[in-house]
Amino acid sequence: MTVEKGSMSIDELERIEVHGIPFGYKIITNNEGNTEIVVLPSPDEAESFNLKLKHFSYETLMLIRSKYFFGINHRAQMLEVIYNTFVALYKKEHKETNDFLTLQALYSEMIMKLGTILEDFAGMCYACKEYQLNGSDIAQVFLAYSDPTSFYKSIIEKKGKRKIKQIFDLPQSKGELNKIFKNLSEVEAGLLMKAIESSVTLIQDTFRYISDTIIRKTEESLTYNDIYNKTKHGFSPIYPFIHPVAQIIPLDTNELSIKEFISNKFFETLTIMHDKLPGQRTPEEQEQYKYKRLASPLFTYEYINADIATDVKILVEHITLIYRHLMKKYLRIAEGNNNMLLLLHEDILGEDEKRKVEAIINDESRYNK
Repeated sequence: MTVEKGSMSIDELERIEVHGIPFGYKIITNNEGNTEIVVLPSPDEAESFNLKLKHFSYETLMLIRSKYFFGINHRAQMLEVIYNTFVALYKKEHKETNDFLTLQALYSEMIMKLGTILEDFAGMCYACKEYQLNGSDIAQVFLAYSDPTSFYKSIIEKKGKRKIKQIFDLPQSKGELNKIFKNLSEVEAGLLMKAIESSVTLIQDTFRYISDTIIRKTEESLTYNDIYNKTKHGFSPIYPFIHPVAQIIPLDTNELSIKEFISNKFFETLTIMHDKLPGQRTPEEQEQYKYKRLASPLFTYEYINADIATDVKILVEHITLIYRHLMKKYLRIAEGNNNMLLLLHEDILGEDEKRKVEAIINDESRYNK
């Protein structure tokens, strides 16, 4: 299938609706005498779409539109389905072996979904920052990006708020604010800066929430991001109950029967095989890793429970809110609309202040065009 970019006449197209989406089409004969069909999705939007190509590349515009209208929601909805299935099975009173295996699989899938969302969100935020600072093509930066951990570390550091303002195209100071708006009173400028800071704080709080799942507290700690990477490459889960090898396990509670204790350790716990982390390797193992690229296998155990699953679900909900807000901003930029867009929270601003801020930022006549 060849993608036809740019303008296209729609006057002679036949119209058809497929799964609720309008299409235009025309059957043609090419220069070689072969029959082809030209298909134009959403033909009534073609003119508007082509105007947006003045601001973004075709690939960037397709990426942003796909994320905003479907992609972000799709991933969040899929995680919701997995979560609901997990909780229903988790609450089942009498579980068989296959139930525990299914819980492990569902838990692993939740971690997989979280990991892809974390990578996706970091890559897009970084690409938007590069666009704002250097005019880089968002799609090209996004596709090449591969270090989400470094991004999330940087965004919660001292200059993190500055980076958030760059990503979301927000002014850094009252001086910049007065370049965007005209005839701002001191009271209005102060209120807008308060709204900007509260919006940035709300966004950074989510990044801090993310950091708890992706950034190691010590060299020996395994994060959700580590679990995601091991699961992604097939190193998780491992099923120790099928291997006839004796294991010595500390008997850390007297409240469980032997049967319950074994169930807890072998069936209700996700076993992850991974290379030892830098703080876990012996000097000999470090040499082996450095010069021979050989791992030192280690098993880590992650107890599966509904509280952890709920934490993952809530985190994704927070990311979804901010990610959609970001894509909405860049869809506006694609339209040539650089008006301010804020995440306004009534608990911080109050209803009256929120209303006053919205009145300013939604008033076209207040902007310096």
